[in-house]
Amino acid sequence: MQNTKRSALLSLACVYGIALVFAGVEIAAPWLVNWYLAVAGKGIVLRPLLLGFIYGALLPGGYALYLLQRMLRAIVRGNCFCTQNVSALRRLSWCAVLLAVVSFVPGIWYLPFLFIAVAAAFMALLLRVIKNAFQSALELQTENEMTI
Repeated sequence: MQNTKRSALLSLACVYGIALVFAGVEIAAPWLVNWYLAVAGKGIVLRPLLLGFIYGALLPGGYALYLLQRMLRAIVRGNCFCTQNVSALRRLSWCAVLLAVVSFVPGIWYLPFLFIAVAAAFMALLLRVIKNAFQSALELQTENEMTI
């Protein structure tokens, strides 16, 4: 149990670190896009597409980080299989679906975004499977508590 708590705390620290990176990317996005276009030798035509993707992906990504930290806090408290975590997993899967859509649209013009869209769609599927497993475990736990 102690290792689980330490692992959850480490994951929580990572979530906060990634949130800081997200804040930095949000602030530095125009500069980062200009730098990428210069280094890659791409035309300035991609600038609005890349900026639109970055800002479009930050919204579901930020919300996903919020949901992850809530889940991890519940796990640290010893409450892994709870309705809050099942709900968070459901919402995380919808964040992944939204990211897939946000990635697919620019992928029509710039192929690497299609790979992100496919990966995000696959992540949404994985999250739905995990959500279903959590929901079944919660039902078993509730039934077990009623039996005793």
